[in-house]
Amino acid sequence: EDLILPEDALARHDPPPDPGPGLTERIPRHSKNRDAAIYYLLCLELNRRRRLEVLTAVADLGLRIYGNPEWKEAVRSTPLEPCLAGRRLVPQEAHRLYRSSKISLNIHTVVPHITVNQRDMEVPAAGGFLISDLERYAGKHTPKFFDSDTEVPSYSSPDELRELVITFLSDEDRRRAMAQRAYERVLHDHSDRSRAERMVDLLKDAGAWS
Repeated sequence: EDLILPEDALARHDPPPDPGPGLTERIPRHSKNRDAAIYYLLCLELNRRRRLEVLTAVADLGLRIYGNPEWKEAVRSTPLEPCLAGRRLVPQEAHRLYRSSKISLNIHTVVPHITVNQRDMEVPAAGGFLISDLERYAGKHTPKFFDSDTEVPSYSSPDELRELVITFLSDEDRRRAMAQRAYERVLHDHSDRSRAERMVDLLKDAGAWS
């Protein structure tokens, strides 16, 4: 099976939270009391609704969704149903997908942690072009990770995402230039080696490393 998306496709690889049976059975592993259980369920539902809302804004622009079986029920009878393209991909397949697609999308969870998620690094590391909601998610901390004007463009609403997608689908040179800069940023600032060196520097500054 050829899992590389066509050049006019958007890539989405992140599955929505499981909205089906089995959710309540998983709550005890994630919570110690009723309030925590309710919070957990609310976060799952908010994440599901946000992802569907964001993706619907670009459903007619060549979007293809790869993900867990739960996606099938989540998008049933919605504009996203024709966008469902296949199962969730293993890392090697996802790497090929990110690199071959014109645009990959990232949607963070609704509860900010002031950090990145895996896709913020995976797509640039694969040489792909990413549009992320990192700025909405990480706020003033965003420049620590990527520059939204020259490396990874950031959206704050579905409408803004649609405008960015339309703009970048028609500007291959700019996409390639930004993807290259984001790739170089990952290698320079966000590799395992660079992070380890940063940790050593922090320990030295704190007098815990000589």
